Amino acid sequence: MKKYFFILIAGIFAACTPEQYYVEPAEPGPEPFELSARGLATMFASLPMGTEQLREVYQAVGHSSNNGYDEEYTLDSLLLKPGAGVGPGTKARPSGTPLREMVRGYLEEHASTRSGIDDLMELIAESGYQLYWPYSEDWDGISYPVITFDPGYGAESNYGFELSPSPSGAIITDTLTVDEALAQRRPVWVINSNSDAAFTPLELFAPGDSGSTALKVFCKTSASLRPSHCASLVGPSRSCGHGRPQFCKILPASVPPESSDCSCIEDRYPIRSGMTQSESVTNETGVTQGNVIAGCDRQSTTASRPRRLMLKSFRMLRNYDSWFGGASEFWIKCGSVEGFSAATEAELQLYSPSITDFMIVVKRRDINKEVPYEAIMVSDFSTQLDKIAFLVVEDDGGTRTGWKCEATVKIQSKSYGVSLDIPYNEKDDIVWRGQLSARFFEEEDIVTGRFGDVICSFELE
Repeated sequence: MKKYFFILIAGIFAACTPEQYYVEPAEPGPEPFELSARGLATMFASLPMGTEQLREVYQAVGHSSNNGYDEEYTLDSLLLKPGAGVGPGTKARPSGTPLREMVRGYLEEHASTRSGIDDLMELIAESGYQLYWPYSEDWDGISYPVITFDPGYGAESNYGFELSPSPSGAIITDTLTVDEALAQRRPVWVINSNSDAAFTPLELFAPGDSGSTALKVFCKTSASLRPSHCASLVGPSRSCGHGRPQFCKILPASVPPESSDCSCIEDRYPIRSGMTQSESVTNETGVTQGNVIAGCDRQSTTASRPRRLMLKSFRMLRNYDSWFGGASEFWIKCGSVEGFSAATEAELQLYSPSITDFMIVVKRRDINKEVPYEAIMVSDFSTQLDKIAFLVVEDDGGTRTGWKCEATVKIQSKSYGVSLDIPYNEKDDIVWRGQLSARFFEEEDIVTGRFGDVICSFELE
């Protein structure tokens, strides 16, 4: 009876077992491509790179770094302008086979169909990912990198693929635990998300070796702006942005003002364009009104000019992000009333506050180093300007919010508060915010103060 029962049960299971369980599995193919930091790290580690491709990345991150950005090679540049870094003057000059062609070959092998490769490369270019190479200045020109990715959540270590040369190109020889200490000893490429390429860092506004002329640019505005918005511009022949999307070009010394174009041009990146040498006008609700600019006139300021408040140096005392995230991007923001000279309380209504902001990128290797700058914070610091609003944030994105604060002016020894709403993002780290008195800046020729975990020096000249 037991024997019969066993055979019966076995027969029932045999009849109910799905047929595919008996089909031999197909030969495994290559893993499908995954558009993520992890998937991109796997892809780059699988490319048959040689020294030419390593040098392409090295030169691109060097160009970005020289322009004041982090040591980064954005994937849109890699795929659309091979060899070009971030910022002006970074031309695509790859030698040999550019990485772009190797990426295309990888996608043709790993994508489900070859008909959509161009669309997939476009998606990668628009993804916001980049190759970040910390401490790239220490590369010996020979060593192959370890490739990893930012795991997020503030992690300080992750796994990475160790690459070594072979006759057919780079091959993966090991999987390592990667942390910042390893990146300081040997080349490490990190796939992470770009956060600064859309903005213009302070370095791009520093005066060039060829010299420049100081110009004052008056942008004609509608009657709703009182008085006319005025920006003092000092720098090489580059554009500088302010507030909402208008620019006025800075003219080099070699160009006569009467023969040069001073037309206002559109800025692709509103609000947070680099504003090293210009100020946007905001109304009482903090809405930037630079978009009403209709045209420009100019005049030389080689004659006497008003006092200017300058940022002279900046020192970061700690890194604000995980090393996978790269450098710290600080936004320096100053709210004031330019050229205030009202004699009566009624005249106070004729003035609108202004906000200056600019971005400073501090690489991880520059922690606790004093970096010199020449950034105009207030271009007309009148004797009646009593206090300015000062905000330093480290950029982490998020929804736009604002700091409601005041600048203070004096009329016949009586103080008046002028309302400001200085914008920042809700995820930004607030390094420091508060008011700074005119007396602080007048104590010495150059004054220095600690503001949270940064140290700034200023000059009222």
